[in-house]
Amino acid sequence: MDRRIGRFFFASSLPFNVARSPCWKDVVMGLANCTLSGYVPPSSEKLRIAILAEEKANIEKLLEKKKFSWIQYGVSIVSDGWTDIQRQPLINFIVYSLDGPIFLKCVDASGEYKDAEYLKGLFIEVIKEVGEDNVMQIMTDNAPVCQRAMMNLA
Repeated sequence: MDRRIGRFFFASSLPFNVARSPCWKDVVMGLANCTLSGYVPPSSEKLRIAILAEEKANIEKLLEKKKFSWIQYGVSIVSDGWTDIQRQPLINFIVYSLDGPIFLKCVDASGEYKDAEYLKGLFIEVIKEVGEDNVMQIMTDNAPVCQRAMMNLA
């Protein structure tokens, strides 16, 4: 049950201090009294440490199954840059394979000079993480800096 609650928090991007809310505890206690008598919800500390670590390990295990197909079928690396509501420049990397997409990472490029060499360095990191032999193609937007970075990779 704790892992289900943890998954709910993580999937909903809820702050861990919600677990301190009397309203949250009232809801959970109400459920417990109906069908799960005696159940006490996990503390915010347990959520942010133990249950988060368990869920992270579970997700990594699920992703390992997907990553296994990368060797056989290869992948496409997709990248896109954008600016969030706080005007921070971010660069996303997603890996597509026959088993579906995996969000690999988001790089905060604040304070970086986003030239072709910088982007090339990011792509090299991602290629190493995915496995050079597994990469079939890299897709970016058509910005001139992306075009130069791709030419420098060849």
